[in-house]
Amino acid sequence: MEEQAGPLQQRFVEYYPYFEEIRKRIYFVVVFFVLAFVAGFFVSIPLFRFGVAYVQIPQVAMVITSPFQFVDLAMSIGVFFASTLTLPLLLYHIFSFLGPGLTPREKRRFILYLPVAVFLFVVGFAYGCFVLYFALNAIALLNTSMGIQNYWDISKFLSEIIVTATFLGIIFQFPLILNLCVKAGLVQVEFLVRKRKYAVLFIFLFTALLPPTDGVSLLIMVLPLIFLYEITILLHRGKKNKLIYQ
Repeated sequence: MEEQAGPLQQRFVEYYPYFEEIRKRIYFVVVFFVLAFVAGFFVSIPLFRFGVAYVQIPQVAMVITSPFQFVDLAMSIGVFFASTLTLPLLLYHIFSFLGPGLTPREKRRFILYLPVAVFLFVVGFAYGCFVLYFALNAIALLNTSMGIQNYWDISKFLSEIIVTATFLGIIFQFPLILNLCVKAGLVQVEFLVRKRKYAVLFIFLFTALLPPTDGVSLLIMVLPLIFLYEITILLHRGKKNKLIYQ
């Protein structure tokens, strides 16, 4: 047992500085997330006023059905606010930790992909907000045409918009992930072409889990994702797959 413990202890001592650095970086990111959450919780009132003022639907009366509902909504806004601010910091620490072991080419790729990822997230989030606003307007008009009054829960209304738009922002990273896989030689372009129908099916199924569930909104959300998938294939078609890590 002692002969087996010796190498393990030696290896632990060898890698201890790296574990310690990872612990410090995680601790810093967690503290930053908590502080950002507290800040987001307290700025939720002006954000709430902004949402009520600029995300209004004429045929809908927004209501609160519980005295504690605003607290739940403020916590949701705090989590979203903290996640949005913490993500760039987390990516910076990952790059900073891995930087010494990366080649100049890999560093350039990482620096290039980071703003692209942020841009795709913002585009996906904004697109999700637009689609939801369009769909909810249509639903409100349909209810009014049938003589039904629209009294909507403000907490669920804003929460669904934030959650769905955030998921779309994450889904819009899909072509970037595919691009990295192709560049690394993990996936061949021919494979993406052969499995196109399964990719489209997966996009439909995953997007169908997000609100709203009407067919028009589903198509509006699915089409740009399919377009991004096809663009990824087009950009790499005819190129030889090369490994990044050589």
